[in-house]
Amino acid sequence: MKIFAFLLCFFIMLPGELLALPPTGVGFISISADTAAIEWVLDNPAEEATTMLISTNPVFAGAPDLPGGVGQVSATFSGLISNVTYYFKIKVSTEAVYSEIVSSATNAAIPVSPSQDTVGTDNIQISWGPNNNFPDTQYQAEAALDEGFITKQQATGSLPYADFTGLLQDSTYFLQVKALGVAGRDSDFLNVGTTVTLALPPAFGDYLLVSSTNLSVVWQDNGNPPYTIYQLEISSSDTYLPLGASNTGPGIYYEASGLIPDTTYYSRARAVNGAGMLTAYEVLGSTITHAALPAGPVTLTPAENSIDAAWDANTNPADTQYFVQVSTSDDFSGTDYGPGTWAQSPVRDVTGLTSEITYYLRAKARNRAGLETGYFVLGQGEALSGPDITPPTVLPLQPGDNTWRGGASGLYRVHFTDFASKLDRFQARVATGSGFTGTVIADWTDIVTNINAETYTTDWELPADTIFTHIPENVASYVSVRVYDNAGNVNVSTDVFYVLRDTTTPTITDNQTSPDGWQSTDPGPVFSVDFADALSGLARVYYSASSIAGSANGNRVAWTEIASFVSSASYTAPWGVNFALLADGASNYVSVKALDVAGNQYTLPDVFRILKNTVGPAVAILSPAAPLVSTVTAFSGTATAMNEVSPVASVDISLRDLTSPTSEYYNGTDFSSSGQVWLAATGQALWSFNASTVPFILGRQYQVQAMARDINALPTAQLSIPEVNFELSQTVPTVALSTPEADSTVAFFDAVEGTAAPGSAALHSVQVYVKRLFDGQWWNFVTGAWDPVQVGSATVAGATWSFTPGTALRGSLAHGQLYFVTAQALDVADPQNVSAYAVPGATFTCVDTVPPETVTQIAASTGTAPGRIDLAWTFAGDDGGTLPIASRQYAVQYA
Repeated sequence: MKIFAFLLCFFIMLPGELLALPPTGVGFISISADTAAIEWVLDNPAEEATTMLISTNPVFAGAPDLPGGVGQVSATFSGLISNVTYYFKIKVSTEAVYSEIVSSATNAAIPVSPSQDTVGTDNIQISWGPNNNFPDTQYQAEAALDEGFITKQQATGSLPYADFTGLLQDSTYFLQVKALGVAGRDSDFLNVGTTVTLALPPAFGDYLLVSSTNLSVVWQDNGNPPYTIYQLEISSSDTYLPLGASNTGPGIYYEASGLIPDTTYYSRARAVNGAGMLTAYEVLGSTITHAALPAGPVTLTPAENSIDAAWDANTNPADTQYFVQVSTSDDFSGTDYGPGTWAQSPVRDVTGLTSEITYYLRAKARNRAGLETGYFVLGQGEALSGPDITPPTVLPLQPGDNTWRGGASGLYRVHFTDFASKLDRFQARVATGSGFTGTVIADWTDIVTNINAETYTTDWELPADTIFTHIPENVASYVSVRVYDNAGNVNVSTDVFYVLRDTTTPTITDNQTSPDGWQSTDPGPVFSVDFADALSGLARVYYSASSIAGSANGNRVAWTEIASFVSSASYTAPWGVNFALLADGASNYVSVKALDVAGNQYTLPDVFRILKNTVGPAVAILSPAAPLVSTVTAFSGTATAMNEVSPVASVDISLRDLTSPTSEYYNGTDFSSSGQVWLAATGQALWSFNASTVPFILGRQYQVQAMARDINALPTAQLSIPEVNFELSQTVPTVALSTPEADSTVAFFDAVEGTAAPGSAALHSVQVYVKRLFDGQWWNFVTGAWDPVQVGSATVAGATWSFTPGTALRGSLAHGQLYFVTAQALDVADPQNVSAYAVPGATFTCVDTVPPETVTQIAASTGTAPGRIDLAWTFAGDDGGTLPIASRQYAVQYA
């Protein structure tokens, strides 16, 4: 390159004068948002003028030539666009070659003309003017709850506005925006000011602690902060004119006082945000203040068989209702002689009283919602004397009995009172027509006699034998009552109720044959069994399923409602059963039952049978049979067909390594499959799987599962697939013998002791063996005798163990003889791992220096032949009477 430049200069110099070199050292010396200063070095300042190009276009498209003065070595350009890269190059004006291009970006200008465009409950939009910034300038707007903008929400983009969403309600937000410099020199922030998001109206009003003159109203803040102000209005009019109470302040609770008793009050509230902006009103509902307790002064005026009572309404409205109770007891127990009804006026004439009896009176009020006050005692008084000419009162509280009845089960609420001479008896009369028309079913018949009480408030039945059994079916029978008091006064009340009777059971028509064969899917609503009841109508129809024919006991599916009705003459729609609850692989006998409105019921057993078969055979794993196994050569088990036409076709097993971090499955070669692999076993009802080549590893947990399929390819139910977890354990336990010591002399062979340690499985037991050396026979702990076959006795294993020889063994040890004792430890694996035979063992010599006990009892009896005598005695035992003697001889001395 240097050679090329030299040759070029040489070529230029030959024909004429030397060309001027382009300016060097060109560079920006300062830059702002709209101004840039640039300097350079001229080769011959005294003679050279310059031509300059500056542009935002890197190829200077459309940029004008800017002339420079002779010797000028710097220039300042103003009125530039903010936040954009400017490119600059310069040449000597007489030459064609420019300097190298240099570039720099103007600073970003601070945005102008801030505006808060929209403010919502959780959103704010702001906008600004771009100032002199380049059109592609990016802006960063920020909103924060603190003026330090420590916790803030940012929005970045090239448009001159920003939306902030997800803001808190009724909260003051500080807002600012800046331009992001293309060269990393951002503008200062423009303060957009502060604003307050709107509040939401309150929600879900409720009333607490309502009394006669006070109420507490509460509402939910609907997400507003705790400091939000609410304006509450309470009025007895839903127009809120006039106001009964109002309040402005924070909080979601207000207690209003000075209200009018027994009055409906309406409440509404609205929220006010921190800027004073109001929400719409939210109606919080209404409530009724309690009635005020009646008050004095009280006036009790006696009259003939009556007392007139008056009291103060205590500010209750004129339509507030009152109840007066009258009793002959000052604690108001017993019969109430008052009117028994509510009335609006605080004045009541209590009639039907008996003279010369002191009556106690009290009154209570209730508001229009039915809430009652406590009682206010009015005082006591006596009625003036008068004859009992008032008939008893009938209280017909029973409407027509629209319930169809099959028996005399109805209780009828027709009550009676007589506060003068008291009640004597009442009767009933039943006819097929109202107003004593139609056929008389039962003439006046005593229902209750010898009452002798002021009231009769017990619901009563129509007698079954004298009235109800004579009521015809499907005919409305009207019941009238007649009541007498002890003074002979009588009152008749006509048609106080009527009765409907139905004693015929519903009918069931079985149109359904049992589905053919075994059902693998729910047949759906296809069963045609019809129900009907022509009189009172069907109330409910049911089905059940049982495994026992003819029982209808619902042991598979309990009685389940097919349909229910207010009343229906028939039900003929096809219906289905709960197929999932039916027994698999078995017969399900479906029975039906119908109940009519009168309570009559009819059951029809076994209308059809369903044979269900949706799952394959049942499988059991018999081996391995323990969680720890010492050898695994095969898995085996059984498979049982669900029914006689679906025999077992195949059995598969799945084997899984549970210790593996990924619990991988055996694929026939190794445990490397991430998904479950099923491998075919041999056999059907009895099956097995050869596991001799499976690469089991000691100490790892494995799981085997088994699944069978029948000839229909139905598999074992997923929830019924058996699984067995096992671990291969082959390290044998160890055992040591400490008592008796080897080559010791033992006088009392009362313990065999030692230690044991498990291998890879827990200890199960320790087997103890005792051998007699002179003939090589072993002690048989079962038969209690010496035996050529080695038989041991087990004791509980542990870190230390102990075995106590029985008295038979100890008594069979002979003095001076050698014996060998050994032990083996067994663990809980299957088959059990056993310690090495005779590794712990001890030979000992038995020393027996204690003579047998003296014979304590001897008895003689006459022998069975001449010259003979029969003797019998009792031997107390050997070694102090504790042991038997295996090889014993007795000597008899006689004279």
